[in-house]
Amino acid sequence: MKEINQIVDQITQAADVDAKEFETSEKTRIDERFSSKMEKLSSESALEFEREKRLLTREFNQKETQAKLGAQNKVLHEKQRLLAELYELSEEKMKNWSADEFHHFFSKALEKANLKGLVKVQLGEFPQVDVSRQWLAQFENENLHFELQEERLAGEGGFVFSQDGIEYNFLFSRLIQEIARTNRLEIIERLFAR
Repeated sequence: MKEINQIVDQITQAADVDAKEFETSEKTRIDERFSSKMEKLSSESALEFEREKRLLTREFNQKETQAKLGAQNKVLHEKQRLLAELYELSEEKMKNWSADEFHHFFSKALEKANLKGLVKVQLGEFPQVDVSRQWLAQFENENLHFELQEERLAGEGGFVFSQDGIEYNFLFSRLIQEIARTNRLEIIERLFAR
């Protein structure tokens, strides 16, 4: 019996040794597998983090660009609104000129047009100054005569010279449009220079 007990003890010891070796190798295998999975997860997380970071950065840059463009558009629209208001105020001021201011403008326009012969003059509704046939006579000479049209141009300021089917337009609205078109950049620079 003693021998059986010894064999049983040896078998038990051998089984214990095998179990310990198995446990150690399994623990090592599980630890290595766990470490490998953790490294993989960590690597995937880092890649995912970088991908998210790139996406968020791109989204932020797009929104920042949109915000800048929106702000620039608002500024541009405000500048355009101010220019339109300036042009309207200028035309209103011209429509309210005194008789002296209007007469001075008329004589300068006549010089610029450099007309000869019979010239028809049609006045705008504004400014409400007296321009008579007698007043026009001061500008006449042997080469230049005026015919004052009875009907005024409704809602307009200024006047139109007509001769042989050609019109020389000195209506305030048209003059301001022409100034706005030809001098727009200079006006913008003067008004909005920083």
